[in-house]
Amino acid sequence: MKVRPLRCFLNYTKKPGIKRRREEKPLCPSCNSNKVIKNGSSRGKAKYKCKTCGRTFYQTSNHKMSREQKERILKEYLNRMSIIAKVEGKPLTTV
Repeated sequence: MKVRPLRCFLNYTKKPGIKRRREEKPLCPSCNSNKVIKNGSSRGKAKYKCKTCGRTFYQTSNHKMSREQKERILKEYLNRMSIIAKVEGKPLTTV
């Protein structure tokens, strides 16, 4: 009986017609290179490393807040904190 190499066995176990889905790899935010490799994950997010510049980064989604929206949220937060400080009678730094 002839023993077949493991490589041949793996060819028989693959299901015909099913292809692996390739992940869309992001561009490097520093150098805009597409030479990016997956570099693990942290907090449930995939980490990537650029082969060109060596930077490690997360894949960001396209729903970032605008600068105006961030400023408005921060002003509202500080306003509420100052009201709490006045009601409590404590300095703003301890609230």
